[in-house]
Amino acid sequence: MPAIIQKQLGVIRYLLNQVENIDAIIIMAAVKAESIPIFEILFEHGWDVNAPLGFGHTPLVNLLHNEQLARWLLAHGVDPNLDPPFNAYARSDPITNSGNTLDVPAAMSNPAFFDLLPRHCTTLENCAPLHSAVEGMGNSTDGGRIPMMEHLLRLSLDINDFDECRGGSIVGTPLHCAIRQGAVDKVRFSVRKGSGYADEY
Repeated sequence: MPAIIQKQLGVIRYLLNQVENIDAIIIMAAVKAESIPIFEILFEHGWDVNAPLGFGHTPLVNLLHNEQLARWLLAHGVDPNLDPPFNAYARSDPITNSGNTLDVPAAMSNPAFFDLLPRHCTTLENCAPLHSAVEGMGNSTDGGRIPMMEHLLRLSLDINDFDECRGGSIVGTPLHCAIRQGAVDKVRFSVRKGSGYADEY
């Protein structure tokens, strides 16, 4: 919907009054627009914040890089345990025990946002935030990753955990991730924090 992309709120309200269902095409346009007022209008018109967009994706999964919008979705009942299954296809439903929602803020080196999510998540075992913190994504920098790793270890995550939950993306422990990256500072950090592979390095 061009009106959504252009953030024409009055037009959006008018058009929503003419449709019976708020479908995935409308929501994908709203995700692209990244506008809380637009999501508020959709919510007022009966939009289900947990409705899948296709391939098992939900709006939250696509908006975790936008902390303000992600917080809005959480406040309005989005389920952060929903995420695409492995080998998803167009009509796949989200799985209900994903940990990807926790991995993303760890990868973005955002401790405050990470700390918010466990209050909403019922499933914490299917994630690998330490591995994600090592690997990083988005605007995270190497300088922010070790503080994020420190933060996660203070939350009692295990420096020797393996990442079996990541399916085909399995690497091993956070130390293995750091070695694979050639990130000497993160290798040293992992060893210093008690990696079981310390004797090898």
